[in-house]
Amino acid sequence: MSRSEGEHLGVQLFQVRCLRAEQGETAPDVIAGHLGLNCNTLTDPQQRAQCQQVIDNEIVANTYGTASSLGGISRLRSYPEGRYKGAHMQFIGTEIRWNVTEEYTPFNIVIIKDVRTAFQIAPFYEIGTVADLRSELWDITRSSYGVGFRMVTASGWCTGSTSHRRRRLPVEHLLPISW
Repeated sequence: MSRSEGEHLGVQLFQVRCLRAEQGETAPDVIAGHLGLNCNTLTDPQQRAQCQQVIDNEIVANTYGTASSLGGISRLRSYPEGRYKGAHMQFIGTEIRWNVTEEYTPFNIVIIKDVRTAFQIAPFYEIGTVADLRSELWDITRSSYGVGFRMVTASGWCTGSTSHRRRRLPVEHLLPISW
C-alpha cells in the first residue's frame, strides 16, 4: 500500500504535573468522616485494607495533588478511564493507521445515517507512568498495545479497538508481569 492511499504515523507525547498552592486535609479520621467511612467496623481484613487504601489515596491526593490520569480512550486504552492517578504523569503513544479502503459509500443503519469514507486498521503501542513525586516517574510503567478497526465517515465518526495491557516493574526486574 503506498503512502498516497492514506498511511499515517502518529506519535503522541503528553506530560502533566500538578502544582498545589497549599496542602489539603491529611488527617485520616477527618478524611474518613468526609468520605463516610469507618474502616474499624469492618471485620473482613481484605475489606478493611481496601477501606484504608481509599483513605490513604485521598491523603496522597491532598498532599501532592492529582494530574491527568492514565487509562481510558485517550491514554492507555486497555485500562479503565482514570485507572492510574498521581501528581505527575507522562505518556508516549504511537499509532500507525492504514486505510484499507477509500470510498464514498452512503449507508443508513437504524441509528446512524452517513457516508463511509474509509475503513482503517491501526496498530498501536502506548506506555505511561504516574507518580506523586517527579523523581519517581518511570520507576513503574504501564503499557498498552493492540489494534483499532475504524470506519471513518464524512461526519468524522470512528469506532472499534481491541487492546492488551502489560505491567512493567522497575528496571531491576527483568521479566514483565502480566495483569
